Amino acid sequence: RHYMMSCVLEIIQGLPSIARSRRESDLKVKMRLISGYVSVICRMISSKKDKGTISRDFFLRKIMNNPYKRCLADVFCLEDNNDNNYVVPVESSSNQQFKYMQEDAAIVARSMINTISQLLGPKNCAIFADGCIADIFDSLLDRTQNRNLSVCDKTHFIWTQHNYGIAVIALELIKGQEEIGLKKRHLKIFKSFGKSILPILFSNPLWQLPSSFQWAQPMEKNSTKIIQGSVFQYSQHNLLPTSTMKGIIRDIKQNVFVPGISAMALHGNGLLQISLMQIIETLSTILGTNFAEYIPTIIYPLLQKNK
Repeated sequence: RHYMMSCVLEIIQGLPSIARSRRESDLKVKMRLISGYVSVICRMISSKKDKGTISRDFFLRKIMNNPYKRCLADVFCLEDNNDNNYVVPVESSSNQQFKYMQEDAAIVARSMINTISQLLGPKNCAIFADGCIADIFDSLLDRTQNRNLSVCDKTHFIWTQHNYGIAVIALELIKGQEEIGLKKRHLKIFKSFGKSILPILFSNPLWQLPSSFQWAQPMEKNSTKIIQGSVFQYSQHNLLPTSTMKGIIRDIKQNVFVPGISAMALHGNGLLQISLMQIIETLSTILGTNFAEYIPTIIYPLLQKNK
């Protein structure tokens, strides 16, 4: 079992280079191979009296290390082809937002994480997913507080590209547990998981990530002056009539890209937040009526954000 797990970890390390070289067929083969290895390990563990506790702990310690976790996250790197000037609508269920995968490869990738979830088991999955969310939060906190960087410019989109992959891993791990079904004794694990992640997901700066121009504008210093200046310069260069200038200003108010604010960054923020909200959705399905105790924690931030 340890040998097969070592093989799985070795293949995981090679996934990003295959993905970046755009060899999607090879990528799907490798991901299916990982799923196959992990399925065999799961069957081996189920036939043993020890239930594979040592093997699961070994695999968790390895895969939670940055080299392996980052390799998996890089496979789910966010697409960067949104080169228009508008903040496009966010689709939560699409498998076409990945940089290195088309829809069929994305389905294989999600299935691979679901299979890894079965090997890890409820407790280790909750630990792994909790660690993923903590990584995203800590990284964003470092950007905004320690380095005072923007959360809606082009450089921020690079951060979103990679951290979106970590959010997808956390989501698919929890979905994997939902699919296999949990016993009542495991509900306690996910109650603790909910108590751990909900305060993080609904706190700043993660909860306040702007996904539209209206939310981004107050976060950018002198954004109004930038808008007015860019419209004036553009109109002077292109000799625009007054009616066209009014149209440009109207479009700006409807989520058009302006200097200092990246449409791709806002789109990425939206996708990241949707993935994190889907974790809560999956958690509510797992816990059922036990999820009611978390509703007050969720309702107030939602009302405050949409007031």
